This record gives sequence, structure tokens and C-alpha cells, in this order.
Amino acid sequence: MPDLHGWISRQIAKAEAAAEACPPWPWTFNPDEDAVLAADDIRVVEAFALSSRQQYAVGAHIAAHDPAAVLRRCTADRIILEFHQQDSGGTACIGCGTWGDCQDWETSNINDCPTLLALALALGLTDEQRRQLHRPQPPEPDRAWGIGQPPDTSHVPAALRGPNWKAQP
Repeated sequence: MPDLHGWISRQIAKAEAAAEACPPWPWTFNPDEDAVLAADDIRVVEAFALSSRQQYAVGAHIAAHDPAAVLRRCTADRIILEFHQQDSGGTACIGCGTWGDCQDWETSNINDCPTLLALALALGLTDEQRRQLHRPQPPEPDRAWGIGQPPDTSHVPAALRGPNWKAQP
């Protein structure tokens, strides 16, 4: 399964495809016909409910969430995804920024980004799906000098050697 960013991208693509397959928009609710009509006056759906007030609310709600509205939301979600991407190390969210003197990542793993989690919630991510998401891991640290291996000191001049000095290859 992809990481959170990838999961959201897939959900947006599905929503776009579904919206683009719908009748022409904008949709309007015609309370006289109890129906939501497409831009070409084709009946999209009939609004049935227990009361006329509910019927009007259902019809108006469907019309307000026509394909144009869905596509606008998809565009907005994609803009948010552009800002909240993985850093070059592949784990942190660059959109959340950094903090402190060392400029540590605010969100060290993209799957923990609060903005992406909010988007995912709106798109229907369940706890089970979240547990199945791929969780990016940071790369192994480079074993360069200062991190794991001592420097080569075999060429240190005698004048700079201390009393306990030992050459390191």
C-alpha cells in the first residue's frame, strides 16, 4: 500500500474520474419537480424524503455537490499535496516546515502530517487503512567521518601527536 501522500493522490484521482463521468454541470435543484437537474435540464436524480423540508434539503445538498464542486475540491487538495511532500530524505513532510536551531523537521514522517491526515479523513481513510499504509523509513546514516568511523590519522606529524596518540589507518 502507498504512503499517506500516495493514498490521498489515488482518492483524488478516483473522485475526479467519477465527477468527469457525470452529466453536465452545474446542477440545480428544482423543488417543483423534486429533482436535481443537469445543465442540459436532464434529470440527474429525484429527491425523495420523509418531509418536504427534508426533500428540499436533500435536493439542494446534491446540487451543491455537483461535479464542478467536486473538481474544485480535487484541485484544492492537489495544491495542498504539492506543499506537503516528502523531503529529499524521503520521510519528513516539507510542508510542515522545520523548527529549532538545527532546523529539525516539524513532522518527521509524512504519514504523521496533520494536514495530510485531515485530508485523508475527509476522503474516508479508516484506521485499518492507515495501519496498512507504507511508512517511509529514513535512509541508513552515512558512515563518513564524525558519524561512525574514525579519521585516518596515519599522516599526523609527530609535533601534533599527544602522549596517548595511536595511528589510525
